Amino acid sequence: MLPGSEGHRIESVSVVHGPWEVRVHRVDAPPGTPVREGGWAVADDTGPPLGRTGPGRALARRADGLTSTIVGLHGWRDAGAAVAHAVGANAYGHHSATPYLTLPAHPGGTHVLVTLVVLSADPEVNGGLETNGGLEMNGGLETNGDPYARGSGTRVRVAVSGEVEIRFPDGTRERVPR
Repeated sequence: MLPGSEGHRIESVSVVHGPWEVRVHRVDAPPGTPVREGGWAVADDTGPPLGRTGPGRALARRADGLTSTIVGLHGWRDAGAAVAHAVGANAYGHHSATPYLTLPAHPGGTHVLVTLVVLSADPEVNGGLETNGGLEMNGGLETNGDPYARGSGTRVRVAVSGEVEIRFPDGTRERVPR
């Protein structure tokens, strides 16, 4: 346990399906405690990875297309999204970047956070967008320029009991019991 962390407890479950990882965290903490969730780091010797953020989501992409995406699916209301860049800090490349979410203040008690994390170079998984007269399309799905549309196609439902139901973009369903 870290100094000053008394009264904090995190139970985590990861559900992995293909390139998608859904992390379910039950976080017990005092009100006002900040919470941070990180995606996978990507590293490159040729230059710094590109970082992009949007409401409740962030991504880091190498020049070759390997992309790490993080999306807050539940419990991340008012969360900040950012990409941490580093130089000389990663064994896999001189330049690295890690997308992450920050909940500025835990509401207190037990709070369920559900996060989608994706690490893939597959354009179909990462958005593989084709421009069609100004409207971007992704496998027949209109994305209106949203580079996260494919990744955010994962849906969750959190029951009052705390059970989490997950539906991945390919239709596969999984449940995480309380």
